[in-house]
Amino acid sequence: MADEEKEVEFYSAAVNAWFGTRLEHDRSLLTLSAGGVGLLVSLLSTVGIHSVESLILYIVALISFLVCLTVVLCIFRRNATYLQAIINGSKDTDPLLSILDAAAIYSFVLGALLSSIIGVAIAVHSIYPTEVNMTDKEKGNSQTQTQILKESFNGAANVRPTQADVKRSFDGAVNLKPPPAPTQQPASQKPSTAPQKSDTNSKK
Repeated sequence: MADEEKEVEFYSAAVNAWFGTRLEHDRSLLTLSAGGVGLLVSLLSTVGIHSVESLILYIVALISFLVCLTVVLCIFRRNATYLQAIINGSKDTDPLLSILDAAAIYSFVLGALLSSIIGVAIAVHSIYPTEVNMTDKEKGNSQTQTQILKESFNGAANVRPTQADVKRSFDGAVNLKPPPAPTQQPASQKPSTAPQKSDTNSKK
């Protein structure tokens, strides 16, 4: 009797553990799928969509997680029906539960895989534009400096004197030439200023 009781207790514990494991498996899929939907929605609201490919990945991943949620809920409902059939003496397996189990697993794996791809794409996109922006800023700074240098010396040609200015700069310099000094005549050629008395006396 003791051995039979042990066998019954062992069988009961094994059955409870089997049911608990299967239920925990389905609950984990339900929780993780709900978390995946929340993660994707938060990424959509914060990061946004940068290309058509990312939009497709978001849509397929969301659909996969939603399918997993729906399938797991259907599994919970179908489990109750199947247990009731077993209690009533039914020994047949439920093929629908097998299909639902496979659909839940595959849809969750697909959603998790696409979410991983989205995460990697976001990380790459967050690094690549930073490098591009830094390169654009450096190019912009060099162009700005070149433009400033061009503008700083712009109009320097206007400072160069023209030929007319060169001519006009010394124009009228001849007026600065001093006037010529008066020439002095020699003493022999000076006219006599004394009165000519001899002529006057002769006339008398």
